[in-house]
Amino acid sequence: MAPTSGRFPFPDYPSGWYRVALSDEVRVGELRSLAYFGRELVAFRTGDGDVHVMDAHCPHLGAHIGMGGHVRGDCVVCPFHGWRFDTAGRNVEIPYRPGETNRKARLRTFEARDWCGLVMVWFDDADEKADWQLPDLPELHDERLLWHAPPEARWRIRTHPQEVLENAVDIAHFQFVHGVSSFGDLSFVEDGPMLRSTAELALTTPQGPVAGAVVNEMWGLGVDINRVVGIGDNATILTLTPIDGETVDLAYAFLSPRASNGDGLSRFGQGHVRDTIAQIEADFPIWEHKVHRASPSLAQGEGAILAFRRWASRFYATAG
Repeated sequence: MAPTSGRFPFPDYPSGWYRVALSDEVRVGELRSLAYFGRELVAFRTGDGDVHVMDAHCPHLGAHIGMGGHVRGDCVVCPFHGWRFDTAGRNVEIPYRPGETNRKARLRTFEARDWCGLVMVWFDDADEKADWQLPDLPELHDERLLWHAPPEARWRIRTHPQEVLENAVDIAHFQFVHGVSSFGDLSFVEDGPMLRSTAELALTTPQGPVAGAVVNEMWGLGVDINRVVGIGDNATILTLTPIDGETVDLAYAFLSPRASNGDGLSRFGQGHVRDTIAQIEADFPIWEHKVHRASPSLAQGEGAILAFRRWASRFYATAG
């Protein structure tokens, strides 16, 4: 799909995995309405625990299934005429025409799964199936860490996922936007849908500056697993989901150290969350007002930006 925004020359919706809800927000037998990728969606969970996401508008006469519809067994029921659709989006009942179905009446469905406490959806403009999966996070199985997704760590901002993730390899901005006293080398490893960048930094702690690094493990343009090395065990999941051609749903989920009694976060964990939120909010005015320079005038040593863009281009291959 061609871009709808004049600010960015690439398509609005890169192929990949995207967060659309917290796992506990989608309950068995309940419909949840969503709005992403320039369309209306509904999500629900069947009795086996599986989560399902599909287009919201009935192919019959266009009613929004999330507005008055309901879940019956493993199907959704349209509120307008009672047409029933299974988890594959097929019409399986027209209640006023017993025994009759309409094979052409289908709801577009999206591959969905629970991952790290989040409902993730595979989106591809050309409707290609997922050809890679998100990784298992070892931190998720570490009982010393607490998973949490505070409501204050979610924003709607005017930007594009590629613009946000490019920051990971733009280490010079760490000094001017985030107050990092100094930074060293940047290295990155590309492995298909994953790009891992490691930026050596001098980290500010209550005990003074310490040598550390920020590791960003990007999976497509919708997920960035961030780990700060040198301050203790931690992992932060940044998700970026396009709402439309102008806005993105940006959110964090944290895996942070528990308090010594196991109840809530440790003081370090609380501070890390506060600092992470403050740091990303400092980027918002820039992202919301910048334009994309396709041929940027770079300083020496900033070639990683172009390497990142080459990697990012793979997620537009099926759009058209």
